[in-house]
Amino acid sequence: MKRFLVFAMMALLPVAIFAGKKEREVKKYDKHSPRLGAMVYALPRTHVQIEIKATCTISKPGPFAQYAERFLASYDAIMKESRVWSFQSADIIEKFIVDTAKIYAVTGETEEVEFVDGEEFLKSVGSWEENGHKHAKGHPFKLTNTGTADTTFHIELLGEEALTSTSIPKMAERAAKQIFMLREARMSILSCDVSHQPDGKATKEILKRIDSEEKELTALFMGKKATISKSRRFTVNPSEIKSNLIIARISTIEGITSPEDMIGTPVYVNTTPKIVTAPEETKKARKAHKGYFYNVPGAVRIVIRHGENYTSTHILDIPQNGYATWLAPTVRNILFNSNGTIRKMK
Repeated sequence: MKRFLVFAMMALLPVAIFAGKKEREVKKYDKHSPRLGAMVYALPRTHVQIEIKATCTISKPGPFAQYAERFLASYDAIMKESRVWSFQSADIIEKFIVDTAKIYAVTGETEEVEFVDGEEFLKSVGSWEENGHKHAKGHPFKLTNTGTADTTFHIELLGEEALTSTSIPKMAERAAKQIFMLREARMSILSCDVSHQPDGKATKEILKRIDSEEKELTALFMGKKATISKSRRFTVNPSEIKSNLIIARISTIEGITSPEDMIGTPVYVNTTPKIVTAPEETKKARKAHKGYFYNVPGAVRIVIRHGENYTSTHILDIPQNGYATWLAPTVRNILFNSNGTIRKMK
């Protein structure tokens, strides 16, 4: 009898151990229910922005512009100040934000889990030697400036005598003489026609200084041109069909303006989404899952046009144009992409 009890207890022992083991389970989470020790993660949706870039060319006449022909025999000096904006490019910016319809609670997880820094998105489950991936960020309607316009004229290079003169023609003549002197000095150094030839490094520094001074003195006659760039981001809905949507305008005077500002030429956007629907599943299959949810994305085709010479086409994977499904509970090691799709499994 005792032997029978021992065998019975040994037979029931694995069952008891298995029953006591907590299995991983993944369920939908509404963000209002108590977590009760569950790990919560979200799948992303894509926020699509179009970054429009424009460049302004600034032309500024030099103080001696009217004497360029007389002293330098040049006929193409800038005679009038102007600012002209032109379209430069249009780029797609993807930002991943939480899809509130795809938030999940995980209980019973025994594997190591890593999240994207500062986000609710999973980066990996399990052990991975390479688990880094880029996570795009951005902000809508962001206005940025790049470049500085160097339109300052350095008359101080003429020296004290020229600066104290009240005669503009004499100052211009002095500037022209200095330009020719610098050119002669350059030629003498390059041809080694000097009493003491500096070494290689010193020669480079001297020639660099000569080039800089000649450039600034010549600008007193010829004027200066400089460019600055600005960019602005506009949001588009990747799930809507849009044809010839005007998202911005480019004005030669104001640069990037709003679609309502009729002063500029329009930037058109066409969006053609591809919606992918989930296959039908039985209630039994829906209740049976215990694995992680991931995105099966749809897509969108975005065409950007400006004028007759610029067309840019982009095809993007869009999670909200698809659906979420789950992995088998036996899959223990998962590496996610930034858009919530599966990158690798093992």
